[in-house]
Amino acid sequence: MPRKGHNFHGEQQPLLSPLLTKHGKKYSGDAASLVSSHFSGLGGSAIGERMEYNDYTTVDWLHDLVRDSYRHRYAHSGKGIRGRLVAYFDSASGWIAAIIMGVMTAFVGLAVDNAEATFSDWKFGACRRNPLLSRASCCQGSSSVRMPPDSEMGVNCDEFRIWSQHPWTAFAIYGAFAVAFGLIACGLTLTTKAALPAAAPSKGMKHAEPGESLPAPRGKFLYMASGSGIPELKTILSGFVIPHFLGLKVLLVKAVGAAFAVSSNMCIGKEGPFVHISACVGNLVAMRFTKFRTNSRKYREIMAAALAAGISAAFGAPIGGVLFAYEEVATYFPRTTLWRAFLCSAFAAIILKTFNPEGEGKLMLYETHYGVKYLAQHYAAFILIGVAGGVWGGLFCRLSDVWGKWFRSFSAIKKAAHGTKVPSGLIIPALGGGAFFGRLLGQSIDTISPGIFAMVGAGAFLAGISKMTISLCVIMLELTGELRYILPHMIAIMVAKWTSDLFSADGIYDLTQATLGHPFLDTDKSMRLIQRQDPPHTLRRLVPSMMTMDEMTVTVDKDNKVSRALLETKLEQLKCLGLLDGGLVLLQNGGALQGFLGENELEFGLQDLGQHYPKDGRVRLLGQRLDGLVGYSPQDEERDPLINQALQQNGELDLSRFVDRTPIGLCEVAPMEFVLETFAKLGVRHIIIHQEGTGLVVGVVSKKRMLAYLSSQLRPTVHQMTQKRHATHDTKFKLNNGDSIPSLGFGTWRDPDHQQAAVLHALRSGYRHIDGARIYGTEPAVANAMRDSGVPRSDIFLTTKLWNNSHAPASVEKACDASLKDLNTDYLDLYLMHWPCAFADGDVMNPDDGNGNRLRGDTDYVDTWAAMENLVSKGKVKAIGISNFSKGEVERLLQHAKIKPAVHQVELHPYLQQKSFMDFHQQHNIHVTQYSPFGNRNDIYSKGQQIGQLIEDPVILDIAKKHNKTGAQVTLAWGIQTGNSVIPKSKTPSRIDENISLPTLDEGDMQKIAGIDKRLRFNDPSARFGWNFSDFAQPASPPSIVNACPLAKARKVPYCGGGDMTQEGTAPQILQVVSAIPVLF
Repeated sequence: MPRKGHNFHGEQQPLLSPLLTKHGKKYSGDAASLVSSHFSGLGGSAIGERMEYNDYTTVDWLHDLVRDSYRHRYAHSGKGIRGRLVAYFDSASGWIAAIIMGVMTAFVGLAVDNAEATFSDWKFGACRRNPLLSRASCCQGSSSVRMPPDSEMGVNCDEFRIWSQHPWTAFAIYGAFAVAFGLIACGLTLTTKAALPAAAPSKGMKHAEPGESLPAPRGKFLYMASGSGIPELKTILSGFVIPHFLGLKVLLVKAVGAAFAVSSNMCIGKEGPFVHISACVGNLVAMRFTKFRTNSRKYREIMAAALAAGISAAFGAPIGGVLFAYEEVATYFPRTTLWRAFLCSAFAAIILKTFNPEGEGKLMLYETHYGVKYLAQHYAAFILIGVAGGVWGGLFCRLSDVWGKWFRSFSAIKKAAHGTKVPSGLIIPALGGGAFFGRLLGQSIDTISPGIFAMVGAGAFLAGISKMTISLCVIMLELTGELRYILPHMIAIMVAKWTSDLFSADGIYDLTQATLGHPFLDTDKSMRLIQRQDPPHTLRRLVPSMMTMDEMTVTVDKDNKVSRALLETKLEQLKCLGLLDGGLVLLQNGGALQGFLGENELEFGLQDLGQHYPKDGRVRLLGQRLDGLVGYSPQDEERDPLINQALQQNGELDLSRFVDRTPIGLCEVAPMEFVLETFAKLGVRHIIIHQEGTGLVVGVVSKKRMLAYLSSQLRPTVHQMTQKRHATHDTKFKLNNGDSIPSLGFGTWRDPDHQQAAVLHALRSGYRHIDGARIYGTEPAVANAMRDSGVPRSDIFLTTKLWNNSHAPASVEKACDASLKDLNTDYLDLYLMHWPCAFADGDVMNPDDGNGNRLRGDTDYVDTWAAMENLVSKGKVKAIGISNFSKGEVERLLQHAKIKPAVHQVELHPYLQQKSFMDFHQQHNIHVTQYSPFGNRNDIYSKGQQIGQLIEDPVILDIAKKHNKTGAQVTLAWGIQTGNSVIPKSKTPSRIDENISLPTLDEGDMQKIAGIDKRLRFNDPSARFGWNFSDFAQPASPPSIVNACPLAKARKVPYCGGGDMTQEGTAPQILQVVSAIPVLF
């Protein structure tokens, strides 16, 4: 209960100290009110205050554990009768909530059952005295029970009016009602459509000009009341936030929609949706208890208990409900949750039996009494049923996955929700299919009742599709009441699961979860995946790029403050990175870690709290002691830790209360198993990565980044698929448009006077992939070489690129036509957008303002891409792609594109391997072409010469000596065996011939090259282009860059840049490798 002098946000714990009010030095007036309305009193602790979780963000279980400890201490610290009552209520609140959840779930379930019975009977007729009664209730004269309709009573009951006695008329009415019920269910479900959060700036960041609105980021969406809801519930209980999924509207639509959907005679059941209904009820109840409303960890504990009531109400299976919540849905299930789930499920069963929906006074819905015993020879039949259930379930899962991925590959529906757009479940259809098969098999066995095999088959088929075992066996026992047949159920269910695993390792709920893209960390599967890695991976693979870390790092001055302008810039950069769980790593004293400030808290501090403070001031990020303050004593600080950072300079914006001073950190050489267990067992959102030997911070990895890494490991890498091939020009890679691109290409940049002879020699030597660009000025020379070579045009894979001065949609086709003319060809095999940034539209290739700065255009690259898509439909190009895009820019383009990029051409070489960025392309089926495969060999890369040339690196030369090849040949072979095409350039015939004869590197060679990744980028025209190429290394404060997201402010697009957040390798090198070069690549 609130105490005098304290403010609360739902929890029984202080927010602001009485000393705050007394001194009035830190927050006052509106600012104090704003803080007190958002936070819960952890600002004085080492873990820092935390905002409410954003939608689709990760829950920090460890933080919430400490938060609940603070709440518990305060709730149980009261004295006297009042204090004891508060403590008793706090201890009992979980049990009270569980009881209310069970009772309410049962009543909702009874309402759905009765409504479904009435709607189903409306297809035949209606009760004369009350149309809302089912036929059974109408004929019994009581609306309080629901009895199975007796055939004679159903036909002859005078109270129930049949629509028509004519068969065809009755069938037409029946069909009309069924269609109408299906449409109603679907229409209701469509009202619950909600967009899931996209990785774009949230409401706090305004990129639009004054008076203009930002377009909403386009992400995927869900119909919250469709399906069973179990995949989403697994995601929520595993520690992620899905907005709108458990609200009152969804509960009402789910309940009413399920009744109409089942009444429409679709092959679906309402038992699956009952789990979602129980979760919605649980959410409504939990929100009435501050203990659960304000702590995501405790909230998920009580929600896991609530799910048990759904199965209890659906099947009359209270114990099965508890085991279902434990086995199938919840990932965190402590003993207290087990006991509360037991209580919740029990009360749901009590209400179900008391109100007797089946009219028989029994809890078992399908009680059977076969009166015969099975014999030893029947075990073979039970095993056969299990095999059949496993085959059916495994094939169903596998084919559903294949169908879902193919169906969602179409651009028009790729962001659409997955599955049937009505509340539906697969439990009853699976049970029915298994019962049908079991009874068919039982007809051939005359020594026992076929019904026994039907009962066993029902469980086996459901096990095959859902992979449930123990909980399903108990549910079947409670559903039928046949304890003597528990062993046949166990045999058939286990055999069905084993057989199903041969076809699909995941059950239908896990596959649906993956298809929908919901984040979920399956610890067992992930551990098996990591244990198969040879050699084993370390945390070093998750180290982000230097540029990304620079954007996520703040060095705090000695006075523990930084300028507000710096934080505003950092916040904008975080937005451009497109993260929902981002934040700033705080460093001090030569790079020592001081804490972590979450993006959500930073935005609140600057945008909401900061409006009460000067814009040009400095912001405190780390606290200080207040010895010497008038009226202050160390005892005051000990009694109230909040005062340590609360009583600061008058008018100072202090964000130190939001800083987590104790983030979990690991060394970069930590085994990946250790990383997985840290995320899974501790439940942290972020792990700080420290450099081996020095302890300096080199990166930060989020739980979602870990999930992305695991996802990339699920599929065999291109290197694994191609490492046994010879790395020659004969190797080809399949593009997503069905065409193949030769692995070894020939670059035509520079030297236009020598290109005709060079390309001619390359074609005669066997090269069949020619790469050019409009800006190179070599297209006529390439055309002449192709003409003189005698190689058929159809045998040559020809690439050229759209230059930045032709990004305007009206200029794209003109530029393409000009290239086609100069290349003397009717079509291009591949047409790339050279850079994502636009120059001023016109004939001048590199327009500038007279001071060497490029004149920027205002065309969004998304609009440019749409114009390029039209070239495909017109047959002028076979495939389109991009070049020099960041991950965020690729993601944004994918959200708008009708045609997915076939190729992304990027700077890539052993010194800039970008492994995780390559995994990203593999996940999206985008092929990567490496330019500058020799790294800093180009003479324009003068800034990188002091480190020595890549092809002369000792590791490269050692491998070259082993294979009797050159360093250049080794780097090209590495690129091809990594799964990329490479485009080396040379005008020397001997080197052209040399580059086509490549070695085959073994696994040891590939691992050695992986170890020399320095994350060094040599080509970065950011300063000249006036565009921040996100993860590109760039000089400090380039004069031409207006801000970190110029296009977002100029064109009001959701975000630009995007930050790789995927690169990896050794610790960042203290080296300036950026060259202010002319416009070339």
